Amino acid sequence: MPLNAYAVPPRNYESVENTVALFPDCYEKITQSDFSDTNYWRCLTGGIWSEVPAVQALSYKILTKLNAESWATEAVESVYLDEALIEWANAKDELEASKVVDKDAFGIV
Repeated sequence: MPLNAYAVPPRNYESVENTVALFPDCYEKITQSDFSDTNYWRCLTGGIWSEVPAVQALSYKILTKLNAESWATEAVESVYLDEALIEWANAKDELEASKVVDKDAFGIV
């Protein structure tokens, strides 16, 4: 089965160290931000312990999106991650949150 290269945002494909190899179904779920099947992501309880920073950042990013699940919260709390890695994992969401969206009086963008 072919794997898909995925650059963990906001980084790009400049360096192989920014990428992870994902199965097609996992790649699709991540790119579509489909985290509805929480049990699908249980594998990340091991992934967050990886020695590969990109895997850790992606695991952290997804597990924090599943913070309503006790097992996901426990996984995040059980590992020490460097502050720079956490900033990497949160950077895209922070960029999205800081975007200014101009709307008119009727709420139209």
